[in-house]
Amino acid sequence: MSAPWVYAVLLAAQTAAAFILFWMVFPIFDSLVTHLGERQKLDFSQQLAIVASAALLHCFYWTRLKWVPVTPPFHSVFVARRSSR
Repeated sequence: MSAPWVYAVLLAAQTAAAFILFWMVFPIFDSLVTHLGERQKLDFSQQLAIVASAALLHCFYWTRLKWVPVTPPFHSVFVARRSSR
């Protein structure tokens, strides 16, 4: 799994999962803030979708981190720092 396109696909999938999670949670957070002190009803399907999205986000992240190596352009930290400016 060291092809360059695998990293891009996993990163795009991770970004999509983060976007979907934000899209689901932000209206809940907005409702919570605008209706302080009131009991909020959250359907089981919403809870399941939030947990599934967060689990996918973590799966994509750890898969990308564990199995797709990112090779630094320089082995020396000093040379990499000096050449990045």
